[in-house]
Amino acid sequence: MSAPKVLVVEDDESLALLIDTVLRKNGYEARIVTDGIQAMSVSREFRPDLVILDFMFPGGGGPAFHNRLRMLVQTKHTPILILSAVDESEVIKKIAFDPNTYFLGKPYQKQELLDILSQMLEPDGAADAA
Repeated sequence: MSAPKVLVVEDDESLALLIDTVLRKNGYEARIVTDGIQAMSVSREFRPDLVILDFMFPGGGGPAFHNRLRMLVQTKHTPILILSAVDESEVIKKIAFDPNTYFLGKPYQKQELLDILSQMLEPDGAADAA
């Protein structure tokens, strides 16, 4: 079985590199991008199994990119994990959560991130409790 492919959209370079390291050390194939324009072109070419999406970044931010992904047939059901220091109730006001959209507040522990990613990639969508 091939490594799950994860697209990470994060404008904080140090955090993006940390996430990249954690993912690679735990058997994921990762691509890091820092803005929405890069994210759209990479998502089409890379075809991620899962997207880790910062809520606030240049070029429209998480809400705009989330909406664009949901409009495309190939990413309509791709699991998306929204990472944010903003309170979840505020994020929900800007992003249309669906059964394949999840939230993890910053700061978070490495194991917390790995656990939710594992749950999100389960075929039955077991991350609903997260």
